[in-house]
Amino acid sequence: MKERKQNYYGSLCTEMYEILHRQAPKEELDFYVSYAKKEQKILEALCGSGRFLVPFMKQGFDISGVDLSGEMLDKLKQKAPNANVVQADILEYSPDEPFDYIFISSGSVSLFTDIHLCKKILKKLKGMLAQKGKLVLQLILWPTDVLMIATTSFLLQ
Repeated sequence: MKERKQNYYGSLCTEMYEILHRQAPKEELDFYVSYAKKEQKILEALCGSGRFLVPFMKQGFDISGVDLSGEMLDKLKQKAPNANVVQADILEYSPDEPFDYIFISSGSVSLFTDIHLCKKILKKLKGMLAQKGKLVLQLILWPTDVLMIATTSFLLQ
């Protein structure tokens, strides 16, 4: 029997998320935008309610998004009805063509609580990149255990 994926963002969590994180922090948005070029095909993996995806759209980038939560994507569609987003488990998502640039915000990366699942997701994302594509993650590393896991290697071969 197929294991059901956990959707952490149901309706109540989505409403709270929107109250607490209505807009992307400027410095973090600027960080992701600094790696983007207008002619690139961009994916925000785990795009949620669009706090990064929508500003990218407004700046004229060719950006798509994927997220497991239908509730979060509904919020995104309220903000940007023409957004190109797909509701899917990232491990099961199969884009029609590769992306030049994929990013995951720090808040979304923190949802990867299992190192084996994290490695699977990173390998999947690597497989969605064009030949010279970039995968950008912002990681918050805490002392001790997490830091040791992060430094022991995330080889995506």
